[in-house]
Order: sequence, then C-alpha cells, then structure tokens
Amino acid sequence: MKEIRFERKWIFDNQLFNQLEIKLRRSKFNFVKSFNERFVNSIYFDSNKLSLAQENLDGVYRKKKIRIRWYGDSLILKKPVLEIKKKIGFIVDKSKHPLDKFESLDISNSSNLNMISDYLNNNFNSNNKIYPTSLISYLRNYFVSPHNQIRATIDRKVASRKIYFDQILNKKFIMNSCILEFKYPTIQDSYVRKNLNISLRLVKNSKYINSIFKQPGRYIY
Repeated sequence: MKEIRFERKWIFDNQLFNQLEIKLRRSKFNFVKSFNERFVNSIYFDSNKLSLAQENLDGVYRKKKIRIRWYGDSLILKKPVLEIKKKIGFIVDKSKHPLDKFESLDISNSSNLNMISDYLNNNFNSNNKIYPTSLISYLRNYFVSPHNQIRATIDRKVASRKIYFDQILNKKFIMNSCILEFKYPTIQDSYVRKNLNISLRLVKNSKYINSIFKQPGRYIY
C-alpha cells in the first residue's frame, strides 16, 4: 500500500497536552477523536554509518526512513508492518508491507532481530546493508476532520532505546515534549495553510533523530 501526503509538525511542552486537544476541537477544522489512544512502537533501521540519520541532519531535501511499526507491547510484535518512508520537503511518500511471518516475535531476543534484518536486506533493501538502530514507543491520540480529509495526532510519553549488535539496551530516554502533527492529501495544502490557527513555527522534528542524537529529556533504567 502506498500513500502520498503532507506532514507538518509542532513541538509543545508535555504539560500543554490538554490545551492542545481543546484547541483542535475548537479549530476551524472541527477535529473529533477518531480512535482510542494507544501505544505505537517502531524499530528503525539504518546503515552501520547511520547514513539515513545523517541525511536528515545534513538537511538533504530527499530523505528516507525504514522502520517496522506495531501497536501495544513494545517488545512483542503484533501485526507488524514494514514502512519505507520517503520525504521531499513536507511531502511524504510512504509504502507499507505487512510482515505476517514475524507475528508475536519477541524482539528482546537478539537472534530474532538478526533474523528480521536478514529478511529486510534480502527482500526490500537494494542499497547499503541495514541494521536495527533504535526502538521508539509513544502514546498517540488521533483526531480527524469531517469527511476524513485532514488528520491530526498528538504523541506524548515518547521513549527510545538504542539497539547495538541486535541487542536492545535497557537504558531508556524519555522526551520532555509532545508532538502535534497534521497529515493530509497534497491537494488540501492551500486550505490547511489558510485556516491554520497555530501561532508557533513549524519545526523539523524526527523521533528517530532524537533517539540517536539526544534532545532535552531524561534517562531511566
């Protein structure tokens, strides 16, 4: 499955979560909750030189991310999906590939992570060999405008753990911020920009980059 859309992000202090939800409901987009909040988990993959992360830091206009996403328990895969996300400016081209063969796999086992890497490299990756580099989890709230044209999400409790040699480290990094994101078809961009009532500047933010090159937050063990 392939999806092309605009993505725009803003970062706020965690304490502003309730205010953000109220503003979304009262905005000109008339957002309503579209789904129960749930924990989202992703394993990100990169080369041994972190070339995909470096593209982001260097401000390369065309960027790429490779991740496996699932929901619920952060260490047990449940309906995992491979997402290959290509970004040109604010426009995102994302393809999704279900990974049913890894259902219920325990990723705390390093041999299982190694098996996943081998499968991805043999079936989906034609460039540099990739490895798991980071595990990221967060609590997501979902909103949608009438007719499902514009979606908004608020992510909080963002936590990341680095992965070395197919082993997930125990040390966890917790971000101090929550992230508001708008997602919508490219044809809706003029309408969104005209009616947007968020006064803060758009930000360049990547949970993956934050997990590799730490932003303000705290560690827990």
